[in-house]
This record gives sequence, C-alpha cells and structure tokens, in this order.
Amino acid sequence: MKTDGSGPVLSDGGRVPSVSWRGAFLYAPRDPDKIPERIAREAPLPPDTLFVIPSPLLGYGLPTLLERLGGGSALLLIEAEGELESLARERAPRELLAHPRVRFVTATPEAAVLAARSLGRFRRAVELVLSRGRSLAPSTYDAVMAALEADFQTYWRNRATMARMGRLWTRNLLDNLGRLPYGRLKPLPSARKPLLVAGAGPSLDRAMPWILSRRARLAIIAVDTALPCFRARGIEPDAVVVLEGQAHNLRDFAGGAGNRIRLFADLSSHPAGFRHVGGSVHAILTRWDELALLDRAGRLPFIASRTAPLGSVGVLAASLSARLGSVPLILAGLDFSYEAGRSHASGAPFPEAEDQRRSRLRQGPSLWSAAYGGRSRVATRSGERSDPLLSAYASTLQRELAPFAGRTLDLRGGGLELGLARGRVADADAVLDAFGAPEGAAFEDRGDYDASVSRAATASFLERERDSLLALRSSLRNGTGGLEDAAATCDGYWAHFADPDRARELPLDFRNRLLVETFYWEDRIDRASAFLRERA
Repeated sequence: MKTDGSGPVLSDGGRVPSVSWRGAFLYAPRDPDKIPERIAREAPLPPDTLFVIPSPLLGYGLPTLLERLGGGSALLLIEAEGELESLARERAPRELLAHPRVRFVTATPEAAVLAARSLGRFRRAVELVLSRGRSLAPSTYDAVMAALEADFQTYWRNRATMARMGRLWTRNLLDNLGRLPYGRLKPLPSARKPLLVAGAGPSLDRAMPWILSRRARLAIIAVDTALPCFRARGIEPDAVVVLEGQAHNLRDFAGGAGNRIRLFADLSSHPAGFRHVGGSVHAILTRWDELALLDRAGRLPFIASRTAPLGSVGVLAASLSARLGSVPLILAGLDFSYEAGRSHASGAPFPEAEDQRRSRLRQGPSLWSAAYGGRSRVATRSGERSDPLLSAYASTLQRELAPFAGRTLDLRGGGLELGLARGRVADADAVLDAFGAPEGAAFEDRGDYDASVSRAATASFLERERDSLLALRSSLRNGTGGLEDAAATCDGYWAHFADPDRARELPLDFRNRLLVETFYWEDRIDRASAFLRERA
C-alpha cells in the first residue's frame, strides 16, 4: 500500500487507524470505527435481503453486521476505486472476506449481479454506507444498485410466472412432442425479401395501406394475434409466430384451415397451434427456466432455434426475424402501448369480442380500462399509455434488436421507444428500392429434418423421461440413495412449485408432493408416447 500521498494513507485514529485519500478522510479522523459500528448495530436488517456495502475500506462495522444477519440475508461489498479495493483486500479481516455469506467485487453492475446470484436469491437489495468512499463514485454505485434491483425484479416476476405457467409449459412440451407434424419440421429458413415484422398494436392500422400496396415486395411475419388483422384485409402473411401456452390465441386461426402458411411455434405453446397450419413448421424451444429437462429437450435433433425467455410473442417474432438472413427489418404493430380507446389493430380478436358484447349500456370496459388508465402507468412520447409489463417487453426487444439496428426501420409512428431509427412510408420505400425486388417465394428453406430420425429421437427422449420419473418414485418410496440427484434430474416436473428452493433439503411435505407429481407426469408421458406411435 502506498504511503507517499498518491494512494490511500492510514493515519492514527486513536484505537484503530483511519483512512485518507485525495486530501480527504474516508472515515472520521478520530475513532473512525465509531459511526460504522453504530450503523451496524442499529440498522434494521430484514430477512432475505442483500445488504450492499459500498467502499468497505478497513471493514469497520462488517463483523457486527454479519453477526446480526437474519435468515436468507448476505453482504455484498463493492469498491469502485482500484487502490481502495487493494487496501480493503489487504487490511479487512480475512475471515470476513472468506465468509460464505459475503462477497467482495469490483463495483460494476455485471460483477455485482453475478456475485449476488452466487449468494442466493433475495427479496430486496439495501445499501448500507459505512464510509465516505461512496462519495468518490456515486454514479457507479447508483448503477450497481439499479442493476441489482432490476435483476431481483426480473427473477421474482419470472418466479411468479413460473408458478402460474410452468406446469402448463411442461405439459405442452410433452403433448407437442407426441403430436408434432414431423414430416413438415424444418430448420430456420432464409428470408429472400425485406421482412415486415408485424404485431397487433394500433400502429398496424396506419401501416396497412402501405403494406397492401407493397405486398409483393415484402416477406410478412406476423404474431398470431395479428393474423386476423391481415386476413380481414385480404392479406395472407408468409409466416406466423406462436408462443401462447393457453388456448387464448386459437381464435386467431379461425377461417384459415388448410392454408399453407409457415409456422414458427414454441414447443411450450398450445398444441392446437400446430394443427392450424399446413406449411413448413419450425420448432422453437424457449428456455423458460434453468432446467435439466430443457437441457435434454434442447438436444432433440429437430429444434430449429433455442432461445432465452423473451416473454412476448412480438419480441420472439422480431428476434427470430433478425436471424433469418441479412435482409432489412421493418417493424409495425409492435407498440407495447395503447392509444386512446384502442388496444389492438382492427380485426384482432380482443377488440372484436368487445364489440360483439357492446350495447347501449355496456361500452367495452376491458378495452377502456386498458387504454385509458387502470394499470397503465407509463406514457410514451406520442401520448399513448403503457404499463410496466409492456415496458419490460419493449426493453427486451430493444436489447434483442440492438445488434441489428443498422438494418432495422421502425415504421410504427408511436409506441414505446426501441432505440431504432424511426421512419415514414417514404423511408420504407427507400429501403425496398435499395434492396431490390426479388420475385418468387418470401423464404427459402435450408433443408429438412429426417422425419423418422426425429420421431425415433422423440420416442427415446420420452422413454428416458419416464424412466427418470420411475427412478424418482422408487427413491421417494423406498428411501434409497440418490434422491437428490433423481429430483434434480426431474426438475421440470416440479419447478412450478411455489417453494422450489426447498428441493435442496427435500423435507417430508416436499417429498410427498413430488411423489404425487410422478404419477401425473408418467400419465402425460404415456399419452405423448401413444400419440407418437399412432402417427408413425
């Protein structure tokens, strides 16, 4: 450690040393541990909390904090200044830095988030300032706290979604594997024309006249809810994207039986979606949670694309489109917001259903609540309304398309900001003119999957899943060894539990619920296997 004035300097503080740097004391000159100790003794320490300590320096107050920590809590020490980090690593108590409930990292958002995850999962992050070192880089520490809070919010939002939807997604995965049109499964295709990526937001109506006039020059890939919006105007999109796990989107396909539209469908989506199209099918596997089940499913030979959880079918459509070649992308209808009195483009099932129920005394409360307030709390620059969930989807889309911003045009004319170049129809025409006007199909397939090989791989997958469930059941009933490994192997069949973290200890009530699940999932796998054999 430097002592020539250019680095941090230890000075006589009485019983213990103080620290000065850049002409200022970072603790009190006398009794430097007094204030940190008082804060550590008196600060409220709720359970399941990550306490973030900026610039820990000599560690004053930290042992007291560690002694007082409640269940599920931990300490994250962060330092923005390299020389002060070296000081802390040299002079702070070694046993403190090595404690399993403590991490010490450089103050960057990425390092802090990874360190927090290694400590466990927390309900909140609380900053405790024990030195004046924080004032040396306040924006850095603010960024770390913002990143931690965002990561916690995302985790718990996903956890709530998993508790509500995880069982359905796993069931859909198994059902789809038994019913897939294996003869039509293909890898991701190449787009031959500029891609119009269409959501069902109100801005799709504004773009429709231009889309109609330029139809032959575009490859249209629509989310499922936008499909009836196009068909109401006599346009058949080239492809449709499906993600919804429940039956809500089945009305989107009404009137399209026997069509040859291309389908991009997630294997967690409702099985009926695969039966509503007659064209090429591209199987998408979303990794909705960190599950060994999804690791195994991801190795099936006919998975066209493996994706992170994106939440919204519109985000999935745009993310997939960006990977279908180097063609320009044009966005319409991906608004993530509502206009006054309008939540969707004309022809979408939701406003159509509202219209059918409307009367002189009933004026579409669902639509009005969505468009005029209710849970909406985010305003766009164009005056529309949104909400935190839609705003999160927009942020995800912005992240997904950032690497492709140079060839993406935002034609929406409103909606939440996506960090992309906005344009009008004249700009879109310039994009088409620069690309040229290729004739023929919108997409070119990149080969086929062997249907017999795909079916055999699925049959083997389902058989192994059944064997794993039976092994888990045997361990649960007979108390044989390897229960922890058997439960971990079968994680996809209990990850929807409200208390999945208790799988580490496997208490009796948890084991009893696991046992019941093995019977349910054995039946679902047997059904999928029977369907697969019937269609062989």
